[in-house]
Amino acid sequence: MPNSKTSSKKDYFFLITVPIIVGLTISIGFGVWLLFFAPKDNRLSQLPGIKQTKNFISDQFPMTTKAPEKEHRLAALTPTPRPIKKGMSRFKVSGGISVAPQFGSGSIEPVDPGQGNEQTLKINITSDSEVQSAKVIVLTDNGEKEVPMELASGDKTNGQWQATWTIDDTYMYRYKLNLEATNNAATQETSLLLR
Repeated sequence: MPNSKTSSKKDYFFLITVPIIVGLTISIGFGVWLLFFAPKDNRLSQLPGIKQTKNFISDQFPMTTKAPEKEHRLAALTPTPRPIKKGMSRFKVSGGISVAPQFGSGSIEPVDPGQGNEQTLKINITSDSEVQSAKVIVLTDNGEKEVPMELASGDKTNGQWQATWTIDDTYMYRYKLNLEATNNAATQETSLLLR
């Protein structure tokens, strides 16, 4: 004689699993029909009880075969430039290669000179051995300019270096200064992101 608890557990199992399997089979079959066999132009309107009043996607985003003019595409993709500080800005650089020249505190004036105007960078550089060369590379929207720095005060082991240049390009999206200083052991590099 079979155990009544075991028999009721089996009946309960079949009562739950069979409807789940049937429901999944019907859902998968409907999905396959909808993807592959329903009319391509308006699949949802073919379903009973669904009335489609407006084709939102095609009305809001019409498909065209002609590409928009280049200016229109660029205007849509061009981000708004980040704001930039006016006047002089002071900064401090730390870290780097220990045997290379070390950048310290400095200033850039003005940060936002405008195209065609001059900009000046001053920075303190210390080194165990004499600094052989120092330069700044100005990166703007459409190019870059390498400007040598000159010793303005102090000496080549502990001094203030300076460079002045004219901004010839726009700097709406790329505006960065790469600083390099070299002694007889190594070259130190760092970057100042201005925009």
